[in-house]
Amino acid sequence: MAVAQSFSKNAGLYGERVGALHFLCANQLVIDGVRGQLIRITRREISSCPKFGANLVSKVCEDDALFHGWMNDIQVMTTRINNMRRALVERLEELQTPGGWSSLLDQKGMFG
Repeated sequence: MAVAQSFSKNAGLYGERVGALHFLCANQLVIDGVRGQLIRITRREISSCPKFGANLVSKVCEDDALFHGWMNDIQVMTTRINNMRRALVERLEELQTPGGWSSLLDQKGMFG
């Protein structure tokens, strides 16, 4: 099983490849095969990984003032997105738009 995580949006670091790729392997043979493929891909595609994004995130997370400012910014944007979703659902219902729109209120993140 493979799980890819992107942290670029969380920190506003689009295009900086901040994230992780995890593999759950059944046995050592599979581990060795996955490792070999990842080494080949890495050497061919990104022989030198970017560090700007990771360094920036480290700096923000290690400084209390920067971290709390970032968390406040996230709360402001979360509130704004939730308010916009609520307004959209109200307007769709007001216009009697076919479909069920309450699921938009249950979602998280920027996309619905």
